[in-house]
Amino acid sequence: MIRKTHAFTITCTTALALVSGAQAQERFGPYAGGTLGLATDSDHTPFVSAFVGIDRQFGTMIAGAELEHSRTDIGTASGNLDRITRLKLRLGVARRQDRVYGIFGAARSGGAFGAHPGYVLGVGYERRIAEPVSLGAELLHHGFDAPAGGMQKVNTFSMRAIYQF
Repeated sequence: MIRKTHAFTITCTTALALVSGAQAQERFGPYAGGTLGLATDSDHTPFVSAFVGIDRQFGTMIAGAELEHSRTDIGTASGNLDRITRLKLRLGVARRQDRVYGIFGAARSGGAFGAHPGYVLGVGYERRIAEPVSLGAELLHHGFDAPAGGMQKVNTFSMRAIYQF
């Protein structure tokens, strides 16, 4: 009787692992897309971005990396930013067609004052609307080294369209 119980337990565990492995493969792989956004600071400057990335789903957990490049004209105390490049790591949870995730990574700003390294932190949400297409939003906080010292901070909100290959 005990051996039958162990065999049943092992069979159920194996079946669950195979099923969860199939779910993990559904949202695994490269993706690309674009954003339309606004700087949420005083000038509400619009920006556009293009991005590429890769995600992996482990049951309900998701992890991924993304490279994003934005063109903008965000006004700061140091001068206008005309570009921001971000290397973001994403970690979050997925449930059916929805994903909620946290973001952290490195960023680099550029403008008339030169290019400066920094960081990016934020939160995001995505909803799959059709098999390869998702729509989402991100709220990001950036901190860049300022030309005169200190930190130059920029907050952005963007709407995203994502195509997963």
